[in-house]
Amino acid sequence: MNFIEFQNWGLNALTVGAIGTIIFTFVETWGLWQQNKTIWKFESGQSISIVYFAYATGVFMSVLIYGIAEHSLAMIINGFFLTLFHLPILIGLWKFESFSTWDKRICVGIIAYMILMSLVPFKDILFMIFSFTNVLFTCTQPWKIWREKDAGAVEIKLIFTYLANTFFWIAYAYTIHDWVLQIICPCYFVLSALIIVLWFKYRNPAFRS
Repeated sequence: MNFIEFQNWGLNALTVGAIGTIIFTFVETWGLWQQNKTIWKFESGQSISIVYFAYATGVFMSVLIYGIAEHSLAMIINGFFLTLFHLPILIGLWKFESFSTWDKRICVGIIAYMILMSLVPFKDILFMIFSFTNVLFTCTQPWKIWREKDAGAVEIKLIFTYLANTFFWIAYAYTIHDWVLQIICPCYFVLSALIIVLWFKYRNPAFRS
């Protein structure tokens, strides 16, 4: 596969952005593992939005599919590893929290959408629709912290890695002129920052190890 990163390799914004996103992909896997450990250690998913993590898993699956279609090595690596590290979190939430009928339907819908996206040629449109929907579901995480006035088992290390990684994704998006990423990456940055603010306001010492 002729990756776009190698087509323009050199000391430029594309290369720096691509390397940054790949490096922070592995930083995010560390953050996801910290979140996973918190859930399993305390046997709790308190204040964690199930739909937020379910949809996040779907987003990274869609990043993998879209990255393959767009010949983007950075997106392929990001999508593959972050999908892989989201799965034990979902398993932990399934074990220790109650999945509502709505949560289960969303999970089934995400799987069906990923199958559809892998089969059709207009992957950019489906990626955009799914990403915008994910922005809405991401809002459920800060809303749940605010509603319960408790950050519960939300792992701040993970949210900080999300925030830091968006810097590189924003640079990468504008360098390759990907209009979908140019819109959604700033949205993720704002929401990650909001979750961090609410976490510090409502952090729960019982979940700090």
